[in-house]
Amino acid sequence: IICDPPSFSRNKNKIFKIETDYVELLSLMVKCLNPHGTILFSTNYETWSWKKWLEKIREVVQPFSLSVKANY
Repeated sequence: IICDPPSFSRNKNKIFKIETDYVELLSLMVKCLNPHGTILFSTNYETWSWKKWLEKIREVVQPFSLSVKANY
């Protein structure tokens, strides 16, 4: 799964903010992921450090027993 969401987006019904909506987004991707699949997650959100993003992503995928490999 390749995911490159915007940092911020708005439509008639909802405002999307990556800093809060990444949990739901990653959770939905994990549920769709094949057993030996890979998620490539990229964002241009600059407020959090790379280390902070890794911590956040690991928190979301940990209950699913997935590993996180970081490349930057």
